[in-house]
Amino acid sequence: MVRGIKNITPNIDVTNWNNSIQLFNGTTLESLITERYKYDIGIYSYISSLNARCYIPNIAMSEVPKIYPEDSYYQRWQKKQEVLQGAVDLQIFYWNMATENGLNLGVFKLPYYGGFHTENLLIELITNQNEGLAIDNDSILKARCLTQLHNNDYINIFGMAEYQLDILSKTPILTQPKNFGVTIGNTPTLVRPSNINRYRLHLQNVGSVGVWFCHGDISNCVPYQCLYLPPNAGWDDELKSTASIYAITEDSVTNIVGLEPTINW
Repeated sequence: MVRGIKNITPNIDVTNWNNSIQLFNGTTLESLITERYKYDIGIYSYISSLNARCYIPNIAMSEVPKIYPEDSYYQRWQKKQEVLQGAVDLQIFYWNMATENGLNLGVFKLPYYGGFHTENLLIELITNQNEGLAIDNDSILKARCLTQLHNNDYINIFGMAEYQLDILSKTPILTQPKNFGVTIGNTPTLVRPSNINRYRLHLQNVGSVGVWFCHGDISNCVPYQCLYLPPNAGWDDELKSTASIYAITEDSVTNIVGLEPTINW
């Protein structure tokens, strides 16, 4: 299991007010696990706090509503509407990467009370401070200002996203070894392509001349500068390298045969 938090800290002002601003990206969580294909992963994430710190002096100033802790969501909403003079509309929405569709969660009115003030966006979204806003691993939470901002207008969004990845290892399956044979001459020749799931590699020189071979880039395949396999000799890759294998002779032709089993998840 992997658990963690990500801070939400975007700023909206005159330079980006009409852009879609990313708040939290649930599609990136799987990238926290290396060799993802080896595991079954369950992903759970939610926004546990989301606020907008506002300073919007270019709209009409509103009176501060008389809101009390015991007020319900609807009482808070009514009191805000009664004193609201001007406001900037801020939209919060999901964007699903799998379907390329958006889901509007709400449009919030951010007033100006004569200075900086903070709006709790999460309580407006779900009407209850004891809950969080869940996000699946195909979705991105975004914000977009629907009202033009001007110089000295600022909306600083801050909050926290919590996530948990439940990881279960898959049972690997060992395939039947793949046999191969390659004729090698005095130019670098590909013996085996790279294979990230390679379990083992065995090479045997069945020709009458020696051969040099290397892992990785073809430029490393140079006689007397890489590994040497004499005639009628075999070699097992104890390093379990997944890189490509190239081979070359000095001035003649030989044959390399081998086998390569693979693990699949």
